[in-house]
Amino acid sequence: MSNLRRIINYIRFGIRDPLAALNFVMFGRNSVNLIVLKRLGKQLGASNKLIDELYHEIRNNDKFNGYVSSALAGLNFLGWIIFPEGLYILVRILRPAYVVETGVAAGVSSAYILMGLEMNNKGELFSIDLPNYELEYFPKLGLKPVSIIPKEKNVGFAIPPWLKHRWHLILGNSREILPKLLNELKTIDIFLHDSEHTYDHMMFEYHEAWNHLKSGGLLLSDNISMNRAFEVFAKEVKARSILLYFAGWGCIIKQ
Repeated sequence: MSNLRRIINYIRFGIRDPLAALNFVMFGRNSVNLIVLKRLGKQLGASNKLIDELYHEIRNNDKFNGYVSSALAGLNFLGWIIFPEGLYILVRILRPAYVVETGVAAGVSSAYILMGLEMNNKGELFSIDLPNYELEYFPKLGLKPVSIIPKEKNVGFAIPPWLKHRWHLILGNSREILPKLLNELKTIDIFLHDSEHTYDHMMFEYHEAWNHLKSGGLLLSDNISMNRAFEVFAKEVKARSILLYFAGWGCIIKQ
């Protein structure tokens, strides 16, 4: 992202949400996203106190955090999601039976989702990934191609082994796999897009997932600033998009 675009986004953020902007200046990024999650939590029937408790619950889980941190030690950019604690909190609140995500890479988002499912003692995660597809599609976005998964690592290497009994990994292109998977599952509770971030592909995944999301379910998307797909889709389904400003991902609740 260019410096000019970053400045414009900061200005828009300050105008749209002065309270969150003030918290960012005073307390940092996570405080902003906790504010947003608390607003979202009200719509999901969760109190501010519960969200604070869940945030500290995952932050203080030394066994989990130690494993993920060790798995990522010494590595550069791996495509992991920012503020993954938010995913954990939403999973704990919704207590989903089925979560579907596209894009795994190191598996940071997968790990936090699975940790939430484990604490709920309920639910399964279905993940679709095309390993190192960034080598092929990044140039479409004007980005330098990059191998996100190191040669000696497998997809989802940051996921603690004691959580994998709830995890189903399917390797391949989501354009082929996602419709089949959703038809098999019939109805899902949460969908997370984090695969190819081109406008057409994001819209494709949003539409496919939306048709199978239950009422009250969540459509989540990472890298929503890459293009206008998330904003356009929210208007199309007449829903208010909820943006986690400094995490770069957002949420739409299906009514």
